[in-house]
Amino acid sequence: ARQPLRKHSLTVPSTSLRKSLPFCGISIKCKHKIMPAKQNTTRALNVCLPIAAVVTIIVHMTTVTTETIAVMGAMKFNATIMPEDAVNADESNHTTTIDANAIDPKLGKLVDHYAKAHNFSMNSSAIGLGGWGPLVANPYFASNVTLSVVGAVEHASRDGAWLLGMGVALLGILWPVLQLVALLMVVMLVRLGWVHVDARRSIMGILVPLSKWSLFVVFFVASAAVMVDATSPESDVDVLVNKYEGKDLRVTMGTYVLHLNLKCLPGLALFCLALVSSTALVHWADHELAGHTSAGSPTEHTGLLAQEGVDSQHSASNSEAAFTDNTLLLAVATMSLLVTGASRTLVSIERHGAFGKALQASADHDVSVFGLMKALLSQPHLRLQPMMIMMAGVLLMLIFVVPLLELVVIVQSAGRRMQGYNRQCALAFRLYGLDCLEVFLVSTALLSADLGDIIYEEAERRCDHKLLSDEERLTKAGLLHLKDDDCFVQTLHLGIGWWLLFAAVIFRGAVWQSSAGQRPLIVEAALTLGRKAAACWSRVASWSSSQGKQPVTPRLDSWRMKWLLPALVAVNMVLLVAGHVCLYLHVVSHIEFSLRYIPDHTLAPLNFLGTISRSFKAQAYLMAVTVAMWVVVWPYVKLLATLAIASWVRNEIITPDKAVQVLEGMNGAAKLSFVEVFFFCIAAVTSSMDTPKHHIRMRVASTEHFDVRVQTGTFTFSSDIELLPGAMVMIAAIVLVTILTHWVEYELEAVLPSKASPVVAHSEKRNLRALVASVGALLFLLLGLEQKMMTIDRQGFLGNALGPSSKFDMSVRSLISSLRKDDPSLAAQPTVQVLALVTAFLALVAPTLEMMFLIASLHWAKAEPCLSSQMRRAAEWLYSFDCVEVLLGCCLVILFDFSNFMAYMVKDECTRMQGFLTEEKLDKIGLLHLYDEDCLRVKSSLGLGFWFFCIVVVLRSIAWRQAPRHEPASSSSERASGAIAIA
Repeated sequence: ARQPLRKHSLTVPSTSLRKSLPFCGISIKCKHKIMPAKQNTTRALNVCLPIAAVVTIIVHMTTVTTETIAVMGAMKFNATIMPEDAVNADESNHTTTIDANAIDPKLGKLVDHYAKAHNFSMNSSAIGLGGWGPLVANPYFASNVTLSVVGAVEHASRDGAWLLGMGVALLGILWPVLQLVALLMVVMLVRLGWVHVDARRSIMGILVPLSKWSLFVVFFVASAAVMVDATSPESDVDVLVNKYEGKDLRVTMGTYVLHLNLKCLPGLALFCLALVSSTALVHWADHELAGHTSAGSPTEHTGLLAQEGVDSQHSASNSEAAFTDNTLLLAVATMSLLVTGASRTLVSIERHGAFGKALQASADHDVSVFGLMKALLSQPHLRLQPMMIMMAGVLLMLIFVVPLLELVVIVQSAGRRMQGYNRQCALAFRLYGLDCLEVFLVSTALLSADLGDIIYEEAERRCDHKLLSDEERLTKAGLLHLKDDDCFVQTLHLGIGWWLLFAAVIFRGAVWQSSAGQRPLIVEAALTLGRKAAACWSRVASWSSSQGKQPVTPRLDSWRMKWLLPALVAVNMVLLVAGHVCLYLHVVSHIEFSLRYIPDHTLAPLNFLGTISRSFKAQAYLMAVTVAMWVVVWPYVKLLATLAIASWVRNEIITPDKAVQVLEGMNGAAKLSFVEVFFFCIAAVTSSMDTPKHHIRMRVASTEHFDVRVQTGTFTFSSDIELLPGAMVMIAAIVLVTILTHWVEYELEAVLPSKASPVVAHSEKRNLRALVASVGALLFLLLGLEQKMMTIDRQGFLGNALGPSSKFDMSVRSLISSLRKDDPSLAAQPTVQVLALVTAFLALVAPTLEMMFLIASLHWAKAEPCLSSQMRRAAEWLYSFDCVEVLLGCCLVILFDFSNFMAYMVKDECTRMQGFLTEEKLDKIGLLHLYDEDCLRVKSSLGLGFWFFCIVVVLRSIAWRQAPRHEPASSSSERASGAIAIA
């Protein structure tokens, strides 16, 4: 046996040279050190790769010192005075005046006449502008900072942002060069035959995942562009020219707008191209080396050694399959975290100082991953830059699409690694090398830690503190509200979305471990918790069954069914009557108008009967029918039907199984009564209004170019909704109705033939379809929570007075957030907080848990049938509280009828303001921009979240229809006995 082996060579992998190889039952041991032969690599690796790597390094090192970005801060003044001869600047006295006569002789006469009539000194030829005159002569001030990558590191180090500077220096400057040098060395060693196949795999297995860190600067620039970008609303510059009896006489000189934005220079495109090229070269080289090795060494695919140890691994396959089976659940959890984290708050931005005050409502805002992409494509200063559009596409692909594809491929390839080389495993690894989720999280964390310090230091160097602290000059320009000791202070805080994405990275690692047959700690903890919960539930169920081992008639004649059920029904009837009759909300309006006293007024006290009546009067017929049918009539019908069914079963008029079927149908329709909860929420959010202060400027003189006005006061309107105890009584009544029906169904199921056996009617195709549909429903649900379901735009006079807050983008999260904390008047009411918790459970918690329990039930249908049965029962209970379709129906009602209903509700309030709502009177007091023919008009439109939730309802219905049902023990035992007989 040894003689032929001495005459012929044997090609084996290097790792197998040091151990015995089972070959035809003979143990072969190598006595000499065998060096691998030189390998003939392809021309692409020999020529193209070195040239491309050298060119990439040269471009990279050249562009790191080239100007790549420009941070532009500007204040633009749009003057209403156009003639140049109207502005007179006296540089010796540092004063600037305007000549009203040079603008229009009529204006000069009006100013002189007004000054003479009110006995104060003002020359129409020299109206002083104080220190704000230069704005008229030079209306545009800009302060630009142009940086290269090296310059950005220097600025960060100078401003104390050491972490950010080190991150850019190491990952943006050094690492792309180092990885290309390492790649060239690996290729050269492979060509010379100094690196074995397994060593090459190990090196590339490290280099490929690390190559994505070269894209750090791309994510850094994209995130910084959105976090820095800020534009203030257009504000008036009302220059004080004199005072009379404590009132200011001001001239509106124009408007000002502040800008702060980041601009990409051509050097940035070349720099990013070099970074992308370095990452692409690593992946390309790895692909070429893998293809070359597989062509030269058949053992890479299906050779003899690929089957080595199959017999020994077969014994461990069953134990490993227990963990690879959990790959799907872990992948679903990772997808859920990824989708939820991408739509939740990534970073919270707060801006203070003079610039922050000028930004007004847009000073503080939250940014999510999807919001980041949207800003790159929609912000005025960003969407015009092609580089920003490309970065938005890169973010979408590498942070969202690639991780999802990676998880799908991992699930497909789970458990197949023992069968030798697998293309899906290689594809999953390739996608992992492009999955830049952790790179993006690190760049965001560094920006949140150090970007605020850089902005503060740079603003302090360029800010005119004398102007910002000069109260007299700010008062003359009407900009006293901008007075602040600091020029610009920006702070960033990591939001819940960042931590969810971080959890997705951790779960992704568990997915990889599970797919390879290893034991993830997350799976072990979940299984342990599930088994303990199942054991507790089994003990409770066994105790309940031991207590209820009675004939059918005595159990149905127990005190619970004879006395407790009628008593609870009576209590529920009282709660329903009280909830329908008592007031559930009213609105208190407050109007502050300096020219007239308008007392506070209680608007629209409502109960459900009054809601139906007013809906019919407002021609909101769909709303009236919905409230009447599902909120008023249906709870009584369901309650009485439940009591009647229990009585009929006890008197043997109908059978228990027929009664259970009827109760299950009633439970499916029970959730429609919760439409009142969503009506409460939407009414609370839309009826709560608080307008900013609008200054009343009485016109005393006018001309073609501008008016001379006197500021005489302010106008504000606010309406606060108060949720009364009647709303809580009605919610409690509806919940009690649902619980009673479930309780009676549980009592009746106990007298049916035993279903204790967890055997499940199993069909591979049906189970797979149900699993795919339930996973899709869960992902669309999590994705739709952050998307706007509706846009409620309050127009008319009150809508114009609300300003930017007149439009409300209603998503599930924004609705709950508005009730809990965004609106102070609502957050202070305990009843509203209870309403927010109920809404969160019905629209968020119950649907999510239902889909998670259903997925777990389908996944463990074979491996853990008992646990699968209990998971399905929990999902069935949660289905009665899953109100996604109820929310969709409520949105349709609002879309068609809410405008008429709201207009009818505020009709009396608009009558009280009718005296100054005309166009002529609003023009006279300087509020013409608020004029509208209607007092309040609500315009609603459906958003993307509505259609996502429609998909959720469809997929959830498919999942429940395709999910296997539990079978009675009798049928399963019959099939088992039949199988034994056949055997």
